[in-house]
Amino acid sequence: MKKRLLVRAAVVLSIAAAIVPALAGGAPTPVYSVSCVSGIQTKATWQRSKVVQLTVDWTAPAGSGVTFASAVVPAGGTPPRGFLVAATPSSNGIEPVSATVSFKRSDGVTDQETAGCS
Repeated sequence: MKKRLLVRAAVVLSIAAAIVPALAGGAPTPVYSVSCVSGIQTKATWQRSKVVQLTVDWTAPAGSGVTFASAVVPAGGTPPRGFLVAATPSSNGIEPVSATVSFKRSDGVTDQETAGCS
C-alpha cells in the first residue's frame, strides 16, 4: 500500500513539474551569441528558440561614409538551436565596427544581439 502511494505521489509530482512552468509562462529563455571578426566572418548561434530568419547589419566607423549591405538569411540548424556563419564585409579597406543580428522567431518576435568586430 505504501509503495503504491509513493509511486502515485511521484507520478503526480512529475506531471506537476512539467505543467507548472508552462502555466507560469515558463517558456525557456532563448540564448543568443554573436561574434564578428573583421575581414573574416560573423557568427551567430542560438538555443531554446525556433528562429526562422536572421538579419545581419554591420555598422561602419563613424564618418567613413561607408554603408554595408544587410544580409538576410533563413535559419540553419535544427530547432530549437542553430547557427549562422557569414563573411564579414569590407569596403576599400574599411571594416565594420560592429555586427547586429536580428533573430526572427517562429512566434513573430524578433530579438537582437550586437557584437563588436575585432
